[in-house]
Amino acid sequence: KLLDRRILAIFFLGISSGLPFLLTLSTLSFWLTQSGVSKTAIGMFVVVTLPYTFKFLWGPLVDRYSLPIIGKLLGKRRSWALFAQTLLVLSLVGLGDTDPQNHLLLTAFMAFLVALSSACQDIVVEAYRIEIIDEDQYGVAASSTYLGYRMGMLISGYVALYLSSFLEWSDVYSIMALFVVLGMITVF
Repeated sequence: KLLDRRILAIFFLGISSGLPFLLTLSTLSFWLTQSGVSKTAIGMFVVVTLPYTFKFLWGPLVDRYSLPIIGKLLGKRRSWALFAQTLLVLSLVGLGDTDPQNHLLLTAFMAFLVALSSACQDIVVEAYRIEIIDEDQYGVAASSTYLGYRMGMLISGYVALYLSSFLEWSDVYSIMALFVVLGMITVF
């Protein structure tokens, strides 16, 4: 059961889902601190994570409607997943390219885009997991999702912080975006 391609797909999609969360919270806070941003401003960055809280508002739209053009080519779930992941990759690279010390609002906006596209990806991944798994695999699938999500958080926390000790933050966020590409490959 663990080597079932559906369980493996859910694991890799879990990595892609878990990765962005810390990149908009603690890892980002560390970077902002290094950049000399005030603790008050850093505390306000919690607002950028609101899409995770309110994803239930647009979840039904993602669940009901297919994207034009690519929805016909790839299907509803895969097209939404690739759309969210593409936006996620672009916003992660964009976030890494910002200068929080001189353009804090742009950094906040890019972090918000990361959270928004990540929350959208979470909606699709959860729906996809429910659709492809047989009832007798629910436990294994939930564990695989959780393990992948935690692995993504570990990468975006520990690995990102380690990389930041010898790379620029723009490079770190670009490398993190490459891990999302793993989720895109899984969707294909």
